Amino acid sequence: MRVIQATSGHIRPWLGLRRQLWPDPDEAYLPRMQEILGSESAAAFLLFDERNEAIGFIEGALYLGGPRPYGYIEGWFVVPAFRGRGLGGQLLGSLEGWILHHSISLVLSDTIPEEYPLSTRAHAHYGYEALKNLTIFIKKIGSQAGENSGPG
Repeated sequence: MRVIQATSGHIRPWLGLRRQLWPDPDEAYLPRMQEILGSESAAAFLLFDERNEAIGFIEGALYLGGPRPYGYIEGWFVVPAFRGRGLGGQLLGSLEGWILHHSISLVLSDTIPEEYPLSTRAHAHYGYEALKNLTIFIKKIGSQAGENSGPG
């Protein structure tokens, strides 16, 4: 198993992994992937098995503004057949090393447990602590809301 930083030559396998994690249409993926590849403050790492098949990825970014710069895990995925072997930790170690190389020692991440039930446990396994739980509310108002626009 080997982890390498993604380059433009890895678009195809990286795209295949992103499709497994996020159910967005292809046109949503490629601009972000190009942005990551062209950025000094973002990176992606891919995990390859012995047959040189891509079996995982992690994406991260640096946030340098504010009182304390930090790194952020934007996406983290290992193909289900390869989970439970510490391979996600190899990906995480590569991203954390990249963040430390930029003299940043704080890393944040988020997850939606209902959508990614293994994520909370994986984060905890690698030493991440829950900071806060968040509930997001939505309400449609005005002419587009139909029946939800108020008492009738």
